[in-house]
Amino acid sequence: MLNRRIGDTVLMSQTVGVTYPPLVPAPSPAAVGRSWARAVAVSLTVFVLAGVVAGWAWQHWAPLAHYVVDASGGSMNEEEMTRVFAPDGLFTAIGFLTALVLAAALFWWLRDHGPIAVAVVVLGAAAGAGVTWGLGMLLGHDPLDPRLAAARPGDLVAAPLELHGWSALASWPLGAALAVAIIAALGWRQEHVTIEQAARQRISPGHVRTVALNTAGDRHRSGAAPTKGVR
Repeated sequence: MLNRRIGDTVLMSQTVGVTYPPLVPAPSPAAVGRSWARAVAVSLTVFVLAGVVAGWAWQHWAPLAHYVVDASGGSMNEEEMTRVFAPDGLFTAIGFLTALVLAAALFWWLRDHGPIAVAVVVLGAAAGAGVTWGLGMLLGHDPLDPRLAAARPGDLVAAPLELHGWSALASWPLGAALAVAIIAALGWRQEHVTIEQAARQRISPGHVRTVALNTAGDRHRSGAAPTKGVR
């Protein structure tokens, strides 16, 4: 029972049926540190392993342009020139989709860790992009000049696997950032709906009852009975 006096009005409020959750002790700094170390380790491991698989897939399925060997070395016709940037497109597609799926799963797991979880997931995706590019170049980048010199006129020699722009590497962090934004928006919406439902329950009839009694100030100080009651 709570009493408040506002001018000559005494407000008496009584809260019925409202329970509060028990206080949970804050975790120790050592526990927090272990939790973050585990989150970073798991995120990096997942993206590095994904980068290994993606790098192998990129070098294995990347469509490469071909040079036609002639007496002067090698040349590329118009049809083959349209395939020059095909490895960039495949790298971007693999990286974006892989990061989108993995980042969504990881951020859902780390959603209670706060804003720093965003940096963990996005940086992990950047590491995955680096692993994909490095492994793909290691497995599929063969120098062009020695192969042209060893070929005979009329032979087709594949161009070396490479990225023609660093923007393709951004596909991994961009996919991860999009996944984080979607999961954060869904989580905020769910939390907002839960808060609204709890607020409606707290102010519904049967939970909170307020009784206002209007009395003269001097009569209240003397302990006299109130003259008017409003429920």
